[in-house]
Amino acid sequence: MRRCWMYASERQVTRLRLTFLKAVLSQEIGAFDTDLTSGKIISGISSHMSIIQDNWGKDISYHALATFISGVFDCFHFLLGSVTSSIICCPNDSCNWGYLYKENECYFSNKDVIPVGGYCNGRTARQLHMSKNEAFVKGFGTGMFQIVTFCSLGSYCFVGAIVCSSWEEHMEEMSLLQFMSILFWAMKETLILQGFTLSIPAGKVVALVGSSGCGKSTIMSLITRFYDPIKGTPKTCISFYQNHAFLDIFMDTSIKFYAYFSVTYKRARNSLYYVGKDSFKEKALLSLQSSGDILIDNHSIKDLDLKFLRRNIGLVSQEPSLFSGNIEDNIKAGNSNADDDQIQKAAQMANAHSFISQFPEQYLTEVGQRGVQLSGGQKQRIAIARAILKNPPILLLDEATSALDTESERVVQAALETAMQGRTVILIAHRLSTIVNADMIAVVENGIVTETGTHQDLLTNNKFYHNLFELQNINKKATQEDSMEEVASIQTDISSQFLDQPDEPREHYFFGVVGENAMTNLRRALYAAILRNELAWFEKPENSVGSITSRVINETSTVKTIISDRMSVIVQCISSIVIATIVSIKVNWRMGLVAWAVMPCHFVGGLIQAKSAKGFSSGSSAAYSELVALASESASNIKTIASFCQEDHVIMKAKVTLKKPLTQSRKQSVKYGIIQGVSLCLWNIAHAVALWYTTILVERGQASFEDGIRSYQIFSLTVPSITELWTLIPTVFSAISILTPVFQTLDRQTEIEPDSPKQSPHKSIKGEIEFQNVNFFYPSRAEVTVLDDFSLKIEAGSKVALVGPSGAGKSSVLALLLRFYDVNGGEVLIDGKDIKRYNLRKLRTQIGLVQQEPLLFSCSIRDNICYGNEGASEAEIIQAAMDANIHEVISNLPRGYDTSVGEKGCQLSGGQKQRIAIARVLLKKPSIMLLDEATSALDAESERAIISALESLKLRATHVTVAHRLSTVINSDTIIVMDKGKVVEMGTHAALLAAEGVYSRLSRLQTVSEN
Repeated sequence: MRRCWMYASERQVTRLRLTFLKAVLSQEIGAFDTDLTSGKIISGISSHMSIIQDNWGKDISYHALATFISGVFDCFHFLLGSVTSSIICCPNDSCNWGYLYKENECYFSNKDVIPVGGYCNGRTARQLHMSKNEAFVKGFGTGMFQIVTFCSLGSYCFVGAIVCSSWEEHMEEMSLLQFMSILFWAMKETLILQGFTLSIPAGKVVALVGSSGCGKSTIMSLITRFYDPIKGTPKTCISFYQNHAFLDIFMDTSIKFYAYFSVTYKRARNSLYYVGKDSFKEKALLSLQSSGDILIDNHSIKDLDLKFLRRNIGLVSQEPSLFSGNIEDNIKAGNSNADDDQIQKAAQMANAHSFISQFPEQYLTEVGQRGVQLSGGQKQRIAIARAILKNPPILLLDEATSALDTESERVVQAALETAMQGRTVILIAHRLSTIVNADMIAVVENGIVTETGTHQDLLTNNKFYHNLFELQNINKKATQEDSMEEVASIQTDISSQFLDQPDEPREHYFFGVVGENAMTNLRRALYAAILRNELAWFEKPENSVGSITSRVINETSTVKTIISDRMSVIVQCISSIVIATIVSIKVNWRMGLVAWAVMPCHFVGGLIQAKSAKGFSSGSSAAYSELVALASESASNIKTIASFCQEDHVIMKAKVTLKKPLTQSRKQSVKYGIIQGVSLCLWNIAHAVALWYTTILVERGQASFEDGIRSYQIFSLTVPSITELWTLIPTVFSAISILTPVFQTLDRQTEIEPDSPKQSPHKSIKGEIEFQNVNFFYPSRAEVTVLDDFSLKIEAGSKVALVGPSGAGKSSVLALLLRFYDVNGGEVLIDGKDIKRYNLRKLRTQIGLVQQEPLLFSCSIRDNICYGNEGASEAEIIQAAMDANIHEVISNLPRGYDTSVGEKGCQLSGGQKQRIAIARVLLKKPSIMLLDEATSALDAESERAIISALESLKLRATHVTVAHRLSTVINSDTIIVMDKGKVVEMGTHAALLAAEGVYSRLSRLQTVSEN
């Protein structure tokens, strides 16, 4: 029976995990922007499922139900009257169990957020306070249950004695009381689109241009149905022109959108009043019965199958998302049926085949989690190849070539123009040079289309477009190249474990507090140990974000389970055994000796059971960590999964991951069930021996009937404690085995110690930087040399730019300055001292980094700006935001600086996220400023304002800038041209142009591309 329950629980929970993952992937995209965070998904698929499995497989499987049924049957059969007291007491027991259930339910929604940096102590302290209250309530509830249980037992004996003499019969009835739960949430945000009207003929290329945050990317999300309209009866305006009716339509998702889309008036599905053929240029106010629509080939996208719609739409976003796996798998996500030739052809069209071929494993090269092993330009080209392989009739390009160097962009742009032929294409771009050949350009301002036309038409007639074009003659826009993966903030739920046999309230309370303190301290120590590790440690597959989250939340919670929910019961059981043995010997020493004589049966059975259970959970933990990592990755890349219809592929990977623990569970449950059966058999043998010997003693006159019954009852009440003890000990052993990865992480010695040496650098370093004959390769790709005998000296306070093709090693230089990695040869010096001699944690406080992929935390805008500078005043925060040209945008939000940015900044546009990240660094006032395509996600006007703000820091900071767009670095004191990990040229902009070398060739390529 035990075997059946355990295997059944494994199967059921496996199905629940898959069903849960399917439900997550089927949610609308808006849910991931609000309540459906990665932490909740990870908690749901791991800790909550573990609770279900524990209760189903280990607790329900006991023979208590069979014992209860057989006991009631015997009572009715042999002594009907004694059933009365049992039935009377049942409601009391039920109420106590119900109380315990509600107590568990009350704390089931507690969240234990393991955030980043300075937030750790405050939030864990809040969780500790809540858990103390939980321990008190749990202790009170279990104590009441203990009282009622023994009072009920006493009433059974008392009434049974009366019934034996009077044979009175009584009957009671029971009723069932149920409570149902209701979920509700609502969210309000700011207007994004306020009158967007546009008609796109089939097969045409249309470009959307405008300032950052005007709503361009939102249009892409609406077309792919990442968001859907709200329902309502708004009043709107209809304009008729050239047989088309342009409807102003309200749209919404989890955040409020106002969007407007065109439909032909003859086929409009809304309550559209007929105006007449002679009224095409007139306007009339109409009432709509729904929120409007987006039509594709005169069909509402709501009427189309969602997967069918997304299979026919290709999307390349400005932040490329790659999945853990090799390059071939990522490209093949565009078409799972593609063969090797088609994959290679798509890579060639995206100009990715050349760099893929240079890898030792070529298309089988692992990209790491979210593509961390590749540079930004390489990730973007793989994403483009994936979209080309999909071969969709509608192509959406959101800054598709932003992370590429000039030469790669030129080749890929030509490939995209070939791929665009015969397709309807919507382009989003800040660099106007990439859209001059579009059939139509739509200028978007404040969520509306202000004008449409060709490039030449808009230069002549549109002031905004003309000004934008002129600005870009000075500052040319670029987006994302390579960057290092950052550890995401960790948040998830913590749930109370299933309650075993209860104990005295005060004892349970103290054990609960001790357990919570132990878990909190362990989590803090583990979190600190994780952050001490070098960046290469995070790039290993076993240390993905999902695996680390599982380690911090699920595995550490077993400490609380052992101490608060198990240890108190173990102490109670041991105490009961010792006290009962002493009392039994005092009542009748012969009976006491027999009780001790049968104890080895329980010890032997318990030890065997403990050993068999020790490996039951440990073998599955690795597979469950992989599942958590998969769920975390899916939540982070949900838009990419949805646009490429990869939901089934994710579910298939989850099934493969869960197949191993299910097979292992089948084998383990057989062994565990047999051993559990042996243990229960020994328990019954001990009972039989004790009862048999009691009758012998009474027959021989060596014990009175009263003493015999008293001694046997003491023994019979103690044996369940022994059995309970041996069912809890395996749980403890199993929990200890699960904690093994936690202890390994705590014991690991990091290769780059952030707190060694203890001495801190000077109050403010000057900022002189020198690379002396540096050789470097990434630990995960030791066969690929990134920097080869690289030497460079940068004077303090100077402004230096690193330029070159994608993959030349520019971002690696910044990574070495921050000591994310150690060099494999040579030295990196700051102010003439080896960087290894600095206290790394304190050194990094004087270095500011703005990456091309900005990372924001799930908190307010204010908290994100002052992250790492928590003591900053409100005036300093506002000044930093003004310098980053984001203050006006923040001020227009309903909650201003208190507005939540969502998980990873999902509520903001790419440009807004980048400006907040820049404001965060400006507030830091570093001595060394590292800018890795810092203005890549900004429009020309914002870019110019921020470059001006960064220029103001030149007198007090050393600037090292990585850029593809040469127009952003022409004012640098020195421009370093890199290629294949070496410095090939260096000098000023004018000197390098005059030298007619690599830089001059790059400049000519950009000029040709932009013209």
